[in-house]
Amino acid sequence: MSRAPEPALDVLTVVAASVLVYATALITHELAHALVGLALGGEPTLVSSTDTRGDWSSLGERDVLLVGISGSAVNGFVALMSWLLFRRQVGRPRTLALAAWLGFAIGAWIPVSYLVVSPIFGFGDWTTIVDQFPNRGPLRASLAVTGLFVAGLLWKETKSSLARLVGNGSSADRTSRARRIVRAAWIAGGSVAVVAALFSPLDPRWAVGIAAGSTFGTTWPVLRAVDAVAETPVPGAPLVVRRSWVVVVLGAAAGAALVGIFGPGLRLAG
Repeated sequence: MSRAPEPALDVLTVVAASVLVYATALITHELAHALVGLALGGEPTLVSSTDTRGDWSSLGERDVLLVGISGSAVNGFVALMSWLLFRRQVGRPRTLALAAWLGFAIGAWIPVSYLVVSPIFGFGDWTTIVDQFPNRGPLRASLAVTGLFVAGLLWKETKSSLARLVGNGSSADRTSRARRIVRAAWIAGGSVAVVAALFSPLDPRWAVGIAAGSTFGTTWPVLRAVDAVAETPVPGAPLVVRRSWVVVVLGAAAGAALVGIFGPGLRLAG
């Protein structure tokens, strides 16, 4: 008895969708800092793929708070919109469902991981916010605990949504499909971020470390979610991802913008 052919899963389209999502998440995160800071009276001078620099001395505590949370807020909003779009694709797992799931998972894990790591290790957006207040120790602990709680909820949804994404099939086939998707996404997204950081006008070792941490480091839970796919049977059709030149072009454009424009940095003034 011959085995049914495995559903199409075009690797180029998966990689392109992943680069599109990662690059967009990083670009919008940094642009949000710059635009909110500018709107509140600050003077952003450089927006790169790893950091936003400028003169924020005119900003008060509330303004610094808004600038600090703006990047994560934008990532979270995109993740929410992607999750709502993904829910509408359940039962029809195609390329749009893949892009929506990546938008949700990547877009959510980046800010949630920041919320845990930044206050614990004392760097990044949330540390900048904490430094504006007294009693920094308790505030750092509260933020980290909140982040861990949110991460627990996100972990449950990541596992169940990945199972819904890959769709029907045997446990082995579903696990294999999920592993191919998340490995390709994680490697492609993190790699394009690291390549962009190589062109950074900032300290290259620092920039590469931030790029790797903000991609490979923040989104590694998607790799672990594969282990739970076999535990969640899903009715309906299996995921099918055929070659989409629209996605390929969009992914290439987003990757080129991250590396060619935001890698060396977009200078706004000064």
